[in-house]
Amino acid sequence: MLTELLRAWRKRDLLRRIFDEFIQMLDISRGMFEAVCEVLEGKRKLEEVKVTIYQHDQEINKLEQTIRTQLLEHLTLRPGVDISACLVLMSVVKDAERLGDYCKNLIEVAEMYRRKLTEGRYVIPLLEIKRNIDRMFAGIALAFGQSDEIAAHSINSASGSITQKCDLLLQQLMCDNLPTDKAVAYTLLTRYFKRISAHLSNIATSVLVPLPRLDYHDERRGSK
Repeated sequence: MLTELLRAWRKRDLLRRIFDEFIQMLDISRGMFEAVCEVLEGKRKLEEVKVTIYQHDQEINKLEQTIRTQLLEHLTLRPGVDISACLVLMSVVKDAERLGDYCKNLIEVAEMYRRKLTEGRYVIPLLEIKRNIDRMFAGIALAFGQSDEIAAHSINSASGSITQKCDLLLQQLMCDNLPTDKAVAYTLLTRYFKRISAHLSNIATSVLVPLPRLDYHDERRGSK
């Protein structure tokens, strides 16, 4: 699917520009995730990051709106042309927008919890999940931008592993007797990490599956 889509983009200036804007959305969300996690780990102060996170989230939202408007205009002016490319991008651009939302949710957890992820039996698995998401972010531009099926499969495999680890953590948290603030914070972090992983996987999946199966892939893994 994506090989055909990229071929269409390269031939048409508008779609190539839209593609570049989409990659920009991914780059911004990656920076947001890295900054938020530095706050959670106590490497940066919340006050240094919070305003920027919200600004970046708005920037991602504006890019999504711009991309959707351009796609609709393109389909209106050239009906029947590049439909597959436009529909794929319509789908994955929403995943990219949700990445920004979940990074914003993470900074809200950091603001409410006000403790560092530096100790406790749940910190090590949470940080391991975070590192795996870092690797997913690092590979998503290659998987999508270059239509690299090996990179896409690697991202999907990592997402499946993260889903299992997050589900296990949630089960353990349900049975534990943690202080309320810690239990809520760890549960939210686990949930948001899982969703970020799933949206990255959805984007990578566009390289591998036909258009009708986009998003359905996410549902089959129980990531909703």
